[in-house]
Amino acid sequence: MTDVAVANAEFAQDGRLIKFINGTSVAAPKVAHLAGLIDRALPEASVDLIRALIVNAAEWPMRLGTTEDTLRVLGYGVPQTDRALSPEGPRCLVNIEERIAIGSAHYFRIPFPSDLFDHSPEIRIRVSVTLAYRAPVRKTNAKYRGTILEWSFSKIGESFDQFRRRCSTVNPATAADEEDEIEDEPIGNWNWTVKQRLRTRGTVQKDWFEAPASDFGDELFLGVIGRRGWLSKAQQDAGFEQSYAVAVAIEVLGVAIPIHERIQELVRVQVPIQV
Repeated sequence: MTDVAVANAEFAQDGRLIKFINGTSVAAPKVAHLAGLIDRALPEASVDLIRALIVNAAEWPMRLGTTEDTLRVLGYGVPQTDRALSPEGPRCLVNIEERIAIGSAHYFRIPFPSDLFDHSPEIRIRVSVTLAYRAPVRKTNAKYRGTILEWSFSKIGESFDQFRRRCSTVNPATAADEEDEIEDEPIGNWNWTVKQRLRTRGTVQKDWFEAPASDFGDELFLGVIGRRGWLSKAQQDAGFEQSYAVAVAIEVLGVAIPIHERIQELVRVQVPIQV
């Protein structure tokens, strides 16, 4: 955890006006400061997008015995200001804000400039996805979330039609909040770090992987699925919508290839969406 400068209460003894401390007590002001910087840079950003950007910008300072142990102790890690606010050059950041009807799914196409890597297919790419939403909650039930959102990502070589068919095997209109029944995706997918079973437990869901550029096609697909927790069927049928935000970072590791500018050019105004 990084040190924070504070006023030195022992100035009279040691003559130093400022001292540096670290610990969990300084985590809240550091994150609040970053939230303020994001709000200043993106004044139209929702609370969900600010949460997604902060978590997406975080990195583990260390790794414990298992992924679950690391998440329990360190969460998603320490957020880095430049990773949240300065997408450029080798790091691209795609932000999405939407509202989804419970019982439906949203699909997004994210272009990938594979031609940038024609002569260096071994270069590694890191992709991280963070979904944030504020579900209606209640304290009288162990299943506290009124709505359950989860995201899915296309696999290596998977077409949009194949991806959409795979996502449709989860029926969001009837699925209940049975988190323990969620299984990790089968071998052959990207080598996600957190994996589906762990990442779907809360209202901020992050995961990431690294892979060689040769594994990427010209498009990546993201799906967001909305389903009921304790929300009643009558509320769903009345058209209840859940707001959410997603931050997707695509980063070239170790080489200054301008992937941000290329993806920005391909996306132009916004990422297309299909409901």
